[in-house]
Amino acid sequence: ARTAVADIRRLAALPDDGMALNLYRPYSAAPTTRRLKIYLRGAPLALSQVLPRLQCLGVSVIDERPFTLPPAREGDQPLHVYDFGLEWAARPAAPDRLKDRFEDALRAVWHGMVDTDGLNSLVVSAGLTWQQVLVLRVCSRYLRQTGLPFSTEYVEAALNAHPEVAADLVTLFDARFNPTTEDRREREVSLAA
Repeated sequence: ARTAVADIRRLAALPDDGMALNLYRPYSAAPTTRRLKIYLRGAPLALSQVLPRLQCLGVSVIDERPFTLPPAREGDQPLHVYDFGLEWAARPAAPDRLKDRFEDALRAVWHGMVDTDGLNSLVVSAGLTWQQVLVLRVCSRYLRQTGLPFSTEYVEAALNAHPEVAADLVTLFDARFNPTTEDRREREVSLAA
């Protein structure tokens, strides 16, 4: 009953785009397991719409529990709750901030603000935000244009195999190019060492 009340509150407070997300860890679940609820107003989702967007974030979708609430009044749109079981191959980096990072990244992928590719899994494995992953994506494409002999897929696989290096590259990029960072030179030297 408590879960139903929370779901109804989220459905009642749906934003203008008609979608809300809730990533949570069930009690006594493994550190690599989470559940994701997608709250939606309007047309139902097809699995073929959802799975690629979730898989690009490095998760395996274990199960789905869809629920549909009919319109309360004539002319209203139906409401949907999709409850997905998710599992990661390894323990997520910075699990205390995973919920916000994952939800923001999924929203960005959903609305087409970022590409649906494997680099997005660095949000989970390296503890990066989707904006930081975007920096890596842009740098990799720039290097490709300048003659880097490695394919985009190869760079993606290398960064995903070494998420700590990906996180260090983002930190180095920030130290070098963020004008608000104090002691930039000292941070650059310590990161490059």
